[in-house]
Amino acid sequence: MVKFMKKIIFALSIFSCFCSYSEDSGKQNVDTESELFSSFDNKFNLAAKQLTGVYITDTFLNDSEYLNCLASINQRWETLLEKSLRHVQPWATQNIAPLITDANAVFYPFGGPDIAYATQFFPDAETYVLLGLEPIGNFAHVEKNLSQKSTIIALNEAISAYLDKGFFITSEMMTQLSNHHIRGCIYLLLFELNKLGYTILSIEDISINYDGKEVVRGEGSLDALKIKCAKEGKVKTIYYLRIDLTKEAKLPNVFNFMQSKKFVTLIKSASYALHNKDFAKVRAFILNNSKAILQDDTGVPFYFFDSKWSKYPFGVYTQPTLSVFEKFRQQTLSDFFAKNSPKPITFKIGYGFNQNRPNLLLATPIISAEQKLLQKVNALSYENMGKGCNCNKKKTIVIKRHEATPFGYTTSVYRGKLKITIERKNGQPAIARATVVR
Repeated sequence: MVKFMKKIIFALSIFSCFCSYSEDSGKQNVDTESELFSSFDNKFNLAAKQLTGVYITDTFLNDSEYLNCLASINQRWETLLEKSLRHVQPWATQNIAPLITDANAVFYPFGGPDIAYATQFFPDAETYVLLGLEPIGNFAHVEKNLSQKSTIIALNEAISAYLDKGFFITSEMMTQLSNHHIRGCIYLLLFELNKLGYTILSIEDISINYDGKEVVRGEGSLDALKIKCAKEGKVKTIYYLRIDLTKEAKLPNVFNFMQSKKFVTLIKSASYALHNKDFAKVRAFILNNSKAILQDDTGVPFYFFDSKWSKYPFGVYTQPTLSVFEKFRQQTLSDFFAKNSPKPITFKIGYGFNQNRPNLLLATPIISAEQKLLQKVNALSYENMGKGCNCNKKKTIVIKRHEATPFGYTTSVYRGKLKITIERKNGQPAIARATVVR
Protein backbone atom coordinates (compact mmCIF):
# COMPACT_ATOMS: atom_id res chain seq x y z
CA MET A 1 0.00 0.00 0.00
CA VAL A 2 2.85 2.37 0.86
CA LYS A 3 4.55 1.68 -2.47
CA PHE A 4 1.26 2.28 -4.28
CA MET A 5 0.78 5.66 -2.55
CA LYS A 6 4.32 6.66 -3.44
CA LYS A 7 3.56 5.92 -7.10
CA ILE A 8 0.42 8.06 -6.91
CA ILE A 9 2.30 10.96 -5.34
CA PHE A 10 5.05 10.66 -7.96
CA ALA A 11 2.52 10.65 -10.81
CA LEU A 12 0.78 13.71 -9.41
CA SER A 13 4.08 15.55 -9.14
CA ILE A 14 4.82 14.74 -12.77
CA PHE A 15 1.34 15.86 -13.87
CA SER A 16 1.78 19.20 -12.12
CA CYS A 17 4.62 20.00 -14.49
CA PHE A 18 2.14 20.04 -17.37
CA CYS A 19 -0.12 22.51 -15.60
CA SER A 20 2.28 25.42 -15.85
CA TYR A 21 0.24 27.74 -18.09
CA SER A 22 -2.05 30.31 -16.55
CA GLU A 23 -4.45 32.25 -18.78
CA ASP A 24 -4.77 34.91 -16.09
CA SER A 25 -1.07 35.63 -15.83
CA GLY A 26 0.01 34.42 -19.28
CA LYS A 27 3.17 33.09 -17.61
CA GLN A 28 4.72 29.66 -17.76
CA ASN A 29 7.03 27.87 -15.38
CA VAL A 30 10.42 26.56 -16.47
CA ASP A 31 11.31 22.87 -16.35
CA THR A 32 14.81 21.50 -16.77
CA GLU A 33 16.25 18.42 -18.41
CA SER A 34 16.85 16.80 -15.04
CA GLU A 35 13.11 16.67 -14.31
CA LEU A 36 11.58 13.39 -15.35
CA PHE A 37 8.45 14.91 -16.89
CA SER A 38 10.16 15.24 -20.27
CA SER A 39 9.75 11.54 -20.99
CA PHE A 40 5.98 12.04 -20.91
CA ASP A 41 6.04 14.67 -23.71
CA ASN A 42 5.88 13.83 -27.40
CA LYS A 43 8.73 15.26 -29.47
CA PHE A 44 6.56 17.97 -31.05
CA ASN A 45 5.31 19.43 -27.79
CA LEU A 46 8.73 19.17 -26.20
CA ALA A 47 10.22 21.17 -29.09
CA ALA A 48 7.60 23.88 -28.63
CA LYS A 49 8.50 24.08 -24.94
CA GLN A 50 12.17 24.47 -25.80
CA LEU A 51 11.41 27.35 -28.18
CA THR A 52 9.60 29.25 -25.41
CA GLY A 53 12.01 28.33 -22.65
CA VAL A 54 9.50 26.27 -20.67
CA TYR A 55 11.93 23.39 -21.05
CA ILE A 56 15.65 24.21 -20.95
CA THR A 57 18.31 21.58 -21.55
CA ASP A 58 21.20 21.33 -19.12
CA THR A 59 23.48 22.72 -21.84
CA PHE A 60 21.95 26.17 -21.53
CA LEU A 61 21.08 26.36 -17.83
CA ASN A 62 24.09 28.59 -17.13
CA ASP A 63 24.41 30.29 -20.51
CA SER A 64 23.66 33.95 -19.80
CA GLU A 65 23.33 34.96 -23.48
CA TYR A 66 20.79 32.20 -24.09
CA LEU A 67 18.84 32.95 -20.93
CA ASN A 68 18.86 36.71 -21.55
CA CYS A 69 17.55 36.15 -25.08
CA LEU A 70 14.71 33.99 -23.75
CA ALA A 71 13.95 36.59 -21.09
CA SER A 72 13.72 39.29 -23.74
CA ILE A 73 11.32 37.27 -25.90
CA ASN A 74 9.11 36.37 -22.95
CA GLN A 75 9.02 39.91 -21.58
CA ARG A 76 7.94 41.29 -24.95
CA TRP A 77 5.33 38.53 -25.27
CA GLU A 78 3.94 39.65 -21.92
CA THR A 79 3.74 43.20 -23.28
CA LEU A 80 1.86 42.00 -26.38
CA LEU A 81 -0.55 40.11 -24.13
CA GLU A 82 -1.16 43.15 -21.99
CA LYS A 83 -1.61 45.60 -24.86
CA SER A 84 -3.61 43.33 -27.12
CA LEU A 85 -3.89 39.55 -27.16
CA ARG A 86 -5.22 39.02 -23.64
CA HIS A 87 -8.17 41.31 -24.37
CA VAL A 88 -9.14 39.96 -27.80
CA GLN A 89 -11.07 36.84 -26.79
CA PRO A 90 -13.39 38.44 -24.20
CA TRP A 91 -14.08 41.31 -26.59
CA ALA A 92 -14.81 38.95 -29.50
CA THR A 93 -17.03 36.76 -27.32
CA GLN A 94 -19.16 39.78 -26.52
CA ASN A 95 -19.15 41.58 -29.87
CA ILE A 96 -18.41 39.08 -32.66
CA ALA A 97 -19.55 35.60 -31.66
CA PRO A 98 -23.27 36.50 -31.26
CA LEU A 99 -23.37 37.77 -34.85
CA ILE A 100 -21.91 34.64 -36.49
CA THR A 101 -23.67 31.31 -36.90
CA ASP A 102 -22.92 28.03 -38.63
CA ALA A 103 -19.13 28.40 -38.91
CA ASN A 104 -16.42 26.07 -37.65
CA ALA A 105 -13.30 27.21 -39.50
CA VAL A 106 -11.21 30.35 -39.97
CA PHE A 107 -9.69 31.42 -43.29
CA TYR A 108 -6.80 33.87 -42.79
CA PRO A 109 -5.46 34.59 -46.29
CA PHE A 110 -2.81 37.17 -45.40
CA GLY A 111 -2.10 35.93 -41.89
CA GLY A 112 1.26 34.27 -42.40
CA PRO A 113 2.11 32.47 -39.13
CA ASP A 114 -0.19 34.69 -37.01
CA ILE A 115 -2.11 31.89 -35.32
CA ALA A 116 -2.42 33.84 -32.06
CA TYR A 117 -4.96 36.43 -33.26
CA ALA A 118 -6.91 33.81 -35.22
CA THR A 119 -7.42 31.65 -32.13
CA GLN A 120 -8.25 34.62 -29.91
CA PHE A 121 -10.86 36.11 -32.26
CA PHE A 122 -12.42 32.72 -32.95
CA PRO A 123 -11.64 30.41 -30.02
CA ASP A 124 -14.43 27.96 -30.84
CA ALA A 125 -13.25 27.18 -34.38
CA GLU A 126 -12.06 23.66 -35.07
CA THR A 127 -9.87 24.47 -38.07
CA TYR A 128 -7.60 27.41 -38.94
CA VAL A 129 -6.19 27.90 -42.45
CA LEU A 130 -3.37 30.44 -42.67
CA LEU A 131 -1.85 31.59 -45.96
CA GLY A 132 1.39 33.44 -46.51
CA LEU A 133 4.41 33.97 -48.71
CA GLU A 134 6.85 32.94 -46.00
CA PRO A 135 8.56 29.52 -46.23
CA ILE A 136 6.97 26.63 -44.34
CA GLY A 137 9.93 24.75 -42.88
CA ASN A 138 9.74 21.27 -41.40
CA PHE A 139 9.99 19.64 -38.01
CA ALA A 140 13.22 17.77 -38.81
CA HIS A 141 14.96 21.14 -39.11
CA VAL A 142 13.48 22.31 -35.81
CA GLU A 143 14.52 19.15 -34.00
CA LYS A 144 18.06 19.36 -35.36
CA ASN A 145 18.57 23.03 -34.46
CA LEU A 146 17.14 23.07 -30.94
CA SER A 147 20.57 22.20 -29.60
CA GLN A 148 22.00 25.42 -31.07
CA LYS A 149 21.97 28.70 -29.15
CA SER A 150 21.79 30.55 -32.47
CA THR A 151 18.28 29.16 -32.97
CA ILE A 152 16.84 31.15 -30.07
CA ILE A 153 18.78 34.26 -31.12
CA ALA A 154 17.38 33.95 -34.67
CA LEU A 155 13.87 33.33 -33.31
CA ASN A 156 14.12 36.52 -31.26
CA GLU A 157 14.91 38.45 -34.44
CA ALA A 158 12.20 36.80 -36.55
CA ILE A 159 9.39 37.40 -34.06
CA SER A 160 10.54 40.88 -33.04
CA ALA A 161 8.16 42.95 -35.19
CA TYR A 162 5.21 40.78 -34.23
CA LEU A 163 5.85 41.19 -30.51
CA ASP A 164 6.25 44.96 -30.88
CA LYS A 165 3.46 45.67 -33.40
CA GLY A 166 1.11 42.68 -33.47
CA PHE A 167 1.76 41.81 -37.12
CA PHE A 168 4.50 40.22 -39.20
CA ILE A 169 6.40 42.10 -41.91
CA THR A 170 6.71 39.74 -44.88
CA SER A 171 9.66 41.49 -46.53
CA GLU A 172 11.74 41.03 -43.37
CA MET A 173 10.60 37.49 -42.66
CA MET A 174 11.53 36.20 -46.10
CA THR A 175 15.15 36.67 -45.00
CA GLN A 176 14.74 35.91 -41.31
CA LEU A 177 13.08 32.55 -41.97
CA SER A 178 15.38 31.41 -44.76
CA ASN A 179 18.69 30.72 -43.01
CA HIS A 180 20.33 27.71 -41.42
CA HIS A 181 19.43 28.86 -37.87
CA ILE A 182 15.67 28.86 -38.33
CA ARG A 183 13.88 27.96 -41.53
CA GLY A 184 10.19 28.48 -42.00
CA CYS A 185 7.05 29.54 -40.15
CA ILE A 186 6.94 26.29 -38.19
CA TYR A 187 9.20 27.87 -35.55
CA LEU A 188 6.84 30.81 -35.00
CA LEU A 189 3.70 28.67 -35.00
CA LEU A 190 5.13 26.33 -32.35
CA PHE A 191 6.26 29.30 -30.25
CA GLU A 192 2.84 30.99 -30.33
CA LEU A 193 0.85 27.84 -29.68
CA ASN A 194 2.91 26.94 -26.64
CA LYS A 195 2.66 30.47 -25.25
CA LEU A 196 -1.12 30.29 -25.66
CA GLY A 197 -1.27 27.05 -23.67
CA TYR A 198 -1.78 24.54 -26.47
CA THR A 199 -0.29 21.05 -26.44
CA ILE A 200 1.14 20.03 -29.82
CA LEU A 201 -0.18 16.59 -30.75
CA SER A 202 1.21 16.05 -34.24
CA ILE A 203 2.89 17.79 -37.18
CA GLU A 204 2.63 16.65 -40.81
CA ASP A 205 4.17 17.82 -44.08
CA ILE A 206 1.34 17.56 -46.61
CA SER A 207 0.25 18.89 -49.97
CA ILE A 208 -3.13 20.10 -51.24
CA ASN A 209 -4.05 18.92 -54.72
CA TYR A 210 -6.17 20.66 -57.35
CA ASP A 211 -9.36 19.13 -55.94
CA GLY A 212 -8.61 20.52 -52.50
CA LYS A 213 -7.76 17.16 -50.98
CA GLU A 214 -4.97 16.53 -48.48
CA VAL A 215 -2.34 14.27 -50.02
CA VAL A 216 1.19 13.10 -49.23
CA ARG A 217 3.80 15.83 -49.64
CA GLY A 218 4.79 16.03 -53.28
CA GLU A 219 1.59 14.49 -54.68
CA GLY A 220 -0.14 17.88 -54.84
CA SER A 221 1.06 21.18 -56.25
CA LEU A 222 0.48 23.23 -53.08
CA ASP A 223 2.64 22.40 -50.06
CA ALA A 224 1.30 22.87 -46.55
CA LEU A 225 2.01 22.24 -42.89
CA LYS A 226 -0.62 20.55 -40.72
CA ILE A 227 -0.51 20.86 -36.94
CA LYS A 228 -2.91 19.24 -34.50
CA CYS A 229 -3.01 20.72 -31.01
CA ALA A 230 -5.25 20.67 -27.97
CA LYS A 231 -6.29 22.91 -25.11
CA GLU A 232 -8.84 22.28 -22.38
CA GLY A 233 -9.85 19.03 -24.06
CA LYS A 234 -10.57 20.62 -27.47
CA VAL A 235 -8.52 19.54 -30.47
CA LYS A 236 -7.69 22.11 -33.17
CA THR A 237 -6.26 21.59 -36.64
CA ILE A 238 -4.02 24.30 -38.10
CA TYR A 239 -2.90 24.51 -41.71
CA TYR A 240 -0.25 26.84 -43.05
CA LEU A 241 -0.23 27.07 -46.87
CA ARG A 242 2.58 28.85 -48.66
CA ILE A 243 1.16 30.57 -51.73
CA ASP A 244 1.41 33.72 -53.81
CA LEU A 245 -2.25 34.68 -54.22
CA THR A 246 -1.51 36.68 -57.37
CA LYS A 247 -0.58 33.44 -59.16
CA GLU A 248 -3.78 31.82 -60.39
CA ALA A 249 -2.41 28.32 -61.04
CA LYS A 250 -2.74 27.19 -57.39
CA LEU A 251 -5.85 29.15 -56.44
CA PRO A 252 -8.18 26.18 -57.21
CA ASN A 253 -6.24 24.12 -54.64
CA VAL A 254 -7.05 26.69 -51.96
CA PHE A 255 -10.62 27.36 -53.05
CA ASN A 256 -11.54 23.68 -53.29
CA PHE A 257 -9.87 22.99 -49.96
CA MET A 258 -11.97 25.67 -48.28
CA GLN A 259 -15.23 24.68 -50.01
CA SER A 260 -15.66 21.73 -47.67
CA LYS A 261 -15.54 24.05 -44.64
CA LYS A 262 -17.97 26.51 -43.10
CA PHE A 263 -15.58 29.38 -42.56
CA VAL A 264 -15.25 32.97 -41.50
CA THR A 265 -12.53 35.11 -43.06
CA LEU A 266 -10.09 37.17 -40.98
CA ILE A 267 -8.08 39.97 -42.60
CA LYS A 268 -5.78 42.41 -40.83
CA SER A 269 -2.57 44.26 -41.66
CA ALA A 270 -2.89 42.99 -45.24
CA SER A 271 -1.16 45.85 -47.11
CA TYR A 272 -4.48 46.64 -48.87
CA ALA A 273 -3.82 43.70 -51.21
CA LEU A 274 -7.52 43.12 -51.90
CA HIS A 275 -7.76 46.67 -53.30
CA ASN A 276 -5.52 45.43 -56.13
CA LYS A 277 -6.97 43.87 -59.29
CA ASP A 278 -4.34 41.11 -59.08
CA PHE A 279 -6.29 39.70 -56.12
CA ALA A 280 -9.73 39.93 -57.74
CA LYS A 281 -10.33 36.17 -57.73
CA VAL A 282 -9.35 35.84 -54.08
CA ARG A 283 -11.59 38.76 -53.19
CA ALA A 284 -14.53 37.24 -55.08
CA PHE A 285 -14.01 33.88 -53.37
CA ILE A 286 -14.02 35.51 -49.94
CA LEU A 287 -17.18 37.49 -50.69
CA ASN A 288 -19.02 34.53 -52.20
CA ASN A 289 -18.13 31.88 -49.62
CA SER A 290 -17.51 33.43 -46.20
CA LYS A 291 -20.06 32.99 -43.42
CA ALA A 292 -18.69 36.29 -42.11
CA ILE A 293 -15.74 38.59 -42.72
CA LEU A 294 -13.87 40.29 -39.88
CA GLN A 295 -11.34 42.78 -41.17
CA ASP A 296 -9.64 46.11 -40.68
CA ASP A 297 -9.53 48.70 -43.44
CA THR A 298 -6.74 46.79 -45.24
CA GLY A 299 -9.21 44.07 -46.26
CA VAL A 300 -11.98 43.99 -48.87
CA PRO A 301 -12.80 47.54 -50.09
CA PHE A 302 -15.90 48.78 -48.32
CA TYR A 303 -17.90 49.45 -51.50
CA PHE A 304 -18.13 45.68 -52.12
CA PHE A 305 -20.36 45.35 -49.07
CA ASP A 306 -23.67 46.38 -50.62
CA SER A 307 -27.22 45.94 -49.33
CA LYS A 308 -26.76 42.16 -49.31
CA TRP A 309 -24.49 42.49 -46.28
CA SER A 310 -25.08 43.37 -42.64
CA LYS A 311 -22.22 45.57 -41.45
CA TYR A 312 -21.00 46.30 -37.92
CA PRO A 313 -18.25 48.89 -37.29
CA PHE A 314 -15.83 48.90 -34.34
CA GLY A 315 -13.21 51.43 -33.28
CA VAL A 316 -12.22 54.53 -35.24
CA TYR A 317 -11.70 55.09 -38.96
CA THR A 318 -11.04 58.29 -40.85
CA GLN A 319 -8.07 57.30 -43.02
CA PRO A 320 -5.24 54.73 -43.21
CA THR A 321 -3.07 54.89 -40.12
CA LEU A 322 0.22 54.68 -42.01
CA SER A 323 0.86 57.54 -44.42
CA VAL A 324 2.47 55.19 -46.94
CA PHE A 325 -1.05 53.80 -47.55
CA GLU A 326 -2.80 57.18 -47.85
CA LYS A 327 -3.96 56.41 -51.40
CA PHE A 328 -6.20 53.67 -50.00
CA ARG A 329 -8.32 56.06 -47.99
CA GLN A 330 -12.03 55.09 -48.26
CA GLN A 331 -14.46 57.97 -47.93
CA THR A 332 -17.47 55.65 -47.91
CA LEU A 333 -15.97 53.71 -45.02
CA SER A 334 -15.22 56.92 -43.13
CA ASP A 335 -18.82 58.09 -43.64
CA PHE A 336 -20.16 54.72 -42.49
CA PHE A 337 -18.16 54.86 -39.27
CA ALA A 338 -19.24 58.47 -38.66
CA LYS A 339 -22.95 57.64 -39.03
CA ASN A 340 -23.17 54.32 -37.19
CA SER A 341 -21.76 54.83 -33.67
CA PRO A 342 -19.03 52.15 -33.70
CA LYS A 343 -18.51 50.15 -30.54
CA PRO A 344 -15.07 50.61 -28.96
CA ILE A 345 -12.16 48.22 -29.40
CA THR A 346 -10.46 47.53 -26.07
CA PHE A 347 -7.06 46.50 -27.42
CA LYS A 348 -4.39 47.56 -29.90
CA ILE A 349 -4.42 45.91 -33.31
CA GLY A 350 -3.36 46.41 -36.93
CA TYR A 351 -1.25 49.13 -38.45
CA GLY A 352 -2.49 51.55 -35.78
CA PHE A 353 -1.09 49.31 -33.02
CA ASN A 354 1.13 51.97 -31.49
CA GLN A 355 -1.20 54.88 -32.26
CA ASN A 356 -4.31 53.60 -30.48
CA ARG A 357 -6.52 54.04 -33.56
CA PRO A 358 -7.79 50.53 -34.28
CA ASN A 359 -10.67 49.77 -36.60
CA LEU A 360 -12.54 46.58 -37.41
CA LEU A 361 -15.55 45.80 -39.56
CA LEU A 362 -17.68 42.67 -39.27
CA ALA A 363 -19.71 41.88 -42.37
CA THR A 364 -22.20 39.02 -42.57
CA PRO A 365 -24.08 38.07 -45.76
CA ILE A 366 -27.85 38.33 -45.78
CA ILE A 367 -28.74 34.87 -47.07
CA SER A 368 -31.86 34.28 -49.15
CA ALA A 369 -33.71 30.97 -49.15
CA GLU A 370 -32.34 30.26 -52.65
CA GLN A 371 -28.77 30.90 -51.52
CA LYS A 372 -29.21 28.63 -48.51
CA LEU A 373 -30.45 25.90 -50.83
CA LEU A 374 -27.46 26.39 -53.14
CA GLN A 375 -25.06 26.19 -50.19
CA LYS A 376 -26.57 22.87 -49.09
CA VAL A 377 -26.41 21.48 -52.61
CA ASN A 378 -22.78 22.60 -53.05
CA ALA A 379 -21.75 21.09 -49.73
CA LEU A 380 -23.42 17.75 -50.43
CA SER A 381 -22.08 17.73 -54.00
CA TYR A 382 -18.55 18.16 -52.67
CA GLU A 383 -19.02 15.33 -50.15
CA ASN A 384 -20.24 12.95 -52.87
CA MET A 385 -17.86 13.85 -55.71
CA GLY A 386 -15.84 10.66 -55.29
CA LYS A 387 -18.90 8.39 -55.34
CA GLY A 388 -19.65 8.50 -59.04
CA CYS A 389 -22.30 11.21 -58.82
CA ASN A 390 -20.91 13.36 -61.69
CA CYS A 391 -22.03 16.33 -59.60
CA ASN A 392 -19.30 18.98 -59.80
CA LYS A 393 -20.23 22.64 -59.78
CA LYS A 394 -20.37 22.86 -63.56
CA LYS A 395 -23.43 20.63 -63.56
CA THR A 396 -26.76 22.45 -63.60
CA ILE A 397 -28.99 22.20 -60.55
CA VAL A 398 -32.48 20.99 -61.45
CA ILE A 399 -35.41 21.25 -59.03
CA LYS A 400 -37.64 18.36 -60.04
CA ARG A 401 -40.30 18.34 -57.41
CA HIS A 402 -41.71 20.67 -54.77
CA GLU A 403 -44.35 18.95 -52.67
CA ALA A 404 -46.46 20.29 -49.81
CA THR A 405 -47.01 18.09 -46.75
CA PRO A 406 -49.17 18.54 -43.63
CA PHE A 407 -46.04 19.58 -41.72
CA GLY A 408 -44.20 21.69 -44.32
CA TYR A 409 -42.87 20.72 -47.73
CA THR A 410 -40.24 18.61 -49.49
CA THR A 411 -37.96 19.65 -52.35
CA SER A 412 -36.09 17.24 -54.62
CA VAL A 413 -32.97 18.65 -56.28
CA TYR A 414 -30.78 16.93 -58.87
CA ARG A 415 -27.23 17.69 -59.94
CA GLY A 416 -25.77 15.08 -62.26
CA LYS A 417 -26.58 11.72 -60.66
CA LEU A 418 -26.85 13.23 -57.20
CA LYS A 419 -30.36 13.48 -55.75
CA ILE A 420 -30.80 15.75 -52.75
CA THR A 421 -34.02 15.63 -50.78
CA ILE A 422 -34.65 18.60 -48.51
CA GLU A 423 -37.38 18.26 -45.93
CA ARG A 424 -38.70 21.39 -44.25
CA LYS A 425 -40.96 21.05 -41.24
CA ASN A 426 -42.71 24.09 -39.87
CA GLY A 427 -40.69 25.74 -37.16
CA GLN A 428 -37.72 23.38 -37.56
CA PRO A 429 -34.41 23.57 -39.47
CA ALA A 430 -34.36 21.95 -42.89
CA ILE A 431 -32.91 18.44 -43.17
CA ALA A 432 -31.01 17.56 -46.37
CA ARG A 433 -30.22 14.03 -47.51
CA ALA A 434 -28.13 13.02 -50.52
CA THR A 435 -28.21 9.82 -52.58
CA VAL A 436 -26.45 8.86 -55.79
CA VAL A 437 -28.92 7.73 -58.46
CA ARG A 438 -27.60 4.77 -60.45
